[in-house]
Amino acid sequence: MTHSSTDNIVQTLENWILGARAGVKLPTSRELVEEYSVSPVTVRNAIHVLSEKGLVEVRPGVGVFTKPHRAARVADYGWQAGALGALQNDLPVITPAQKTGSPDVIALNNGYPDEALLPTDQIRRTMVKVSKEPDSLKRSPVRGLPELQNWFSHQVECSPRDVLIVNGTQSGLTAIFRSVVGNGQPLLVESPTYWGAILAAKQSSIVLHPVTSDEEGPKTEDVEKTLKSTGARVFYAQPHYANPHGRSWSQKRKAEILELVRKHDTFLIEDDWAHDFWFNRSHTPIANQDADGHVIYLRSLTKSVSPAVRVGAVIARGPVLHRITAHAAAEAMYTSSLLQRVALHIVSSNAWNKHLNSVRRELKQRRDDLLDALRSKAPEVTVNHIPAGGLNLWCEVEESIDVEKLAQVSESNGLLISPGQGWFPTDPTGSFFRLNFAGSRSENFSEAAESLHRAISEIRQ
Repeated sequence: MTHSSTDNIVQTLENWILGARAGVKLPTSRELVEEYSVSPVTVRNAIHVLSEKGLVEVRPGVGVFTKPHRAARVADYGWQAGALGALQNDLPVITPAQKTGSPDVIALNNGYPDEALLPTDQIRRTMVKVSKEPDSLKRSPVRGLPELQNWFSHQVECSPRDVLIVNGTQSGLTAIFRSVVGNGQPLLVESPTYWGAILAAKQSSIVLHPVTSDEEGPKTEDVEKTLKSTGARVFYAQPHYANPHGRSWSQKRKAEILELVRKHDTFLIEDDWAHDFWFNRSHTPIANQDADGHVIYLRSLTKSVSPAVRVGAVIARGPVLHRITAHAAAEAMYTSSLLQRVALHIVSSNAWNKHLNSVRRELKQRRDDLLDALRSKAPEVTVNHIPAGGLNLWCEVEESIDVEKLAQVSESNGLLISPGQGWFPTDPTGSFFRLNFAGSRSENFSEAAESLHRAISEIRQ
């Protein structure tokens, strides 16, 4: 008989058991075979399922008996209110950028490329291969595998001993904030800025001080003024294809900011999150121009390799690296040797650069396709900057549109977007939302733009 026959017997017997008292003997296997016209194997499988559910007790040589079943009790968690105390940080359980939907939803909200842009088959083969290596299942050194440290050191001009391998750069960022900025201390940021940095700062009650920017990057005079007025000693920034808006600092502004942090004995946290996702020409990290340890550099492989391979690096020079390492090790001990070796195999392979070039071409095409779809199907949406790299478009609508409401209505129409409030360290300066053009194929963009148009029209009514 089929698996559904087992299910039918289980359901019938379960209903009977729940109405019976404990210790009642069930019919014998032979009786059940005759009653339900099934095979002994089917009956045996059904009894096994009931036993796994805790409804019956099998007594070899005696029979099968019902077990006591306890009535469901409503748990009382009220005591936790006093034990937990007042809420220290109002952190969301899941941010809009982390929300997932059903397969038929067009997801332009998350921060990752879709599977078609990742070396998925190569990763599967590599995981099998690496798992057979003798050292892959051993504990990693706290600062990471020397081979991977060496690889990162060639990406930024530094010594391998300046490299700390972390479980993704979000983990590294948290360690930096706790060890270098400190609880309750001031931190300079751009506005808008990466929502993950804002959350990491909130976890340590860090006070965020946004600085103003222009087309070339953060205004040097405002950065200096804010450093002086707040006493801050750290500036967090994404100088290349910043999340969410995609802008990059000019070479002139990079030099000015670097000179400024030198002048004020300050750290610059350079989050190079989109290092692999340039479209026209690559960029040189600011860290390459720093010999005295002012720049703390973050680089992730998670977005370009795979979300399942959470591996990144913190690169810092001098005593500051010891502090960051201590906090990172206290939180996670070390990064998985298996994942480090998988990442190293992928990025060291002959196919890696060819793969990245293909991804860059596809990302640029998807950016253009989404822009075209918005222009033709959702003219109410404005994109003020066309990024030359990264994964996102920073979109704006008229101020009368509540973007939280827009996200809700869009979701009901089968489209996920990220409302912009989460990227602002203080009050939003307009009605913004982010679209990730890497998260879905181009053929879905026209439908996505139409959904946006319908949602905006509905809100206007």
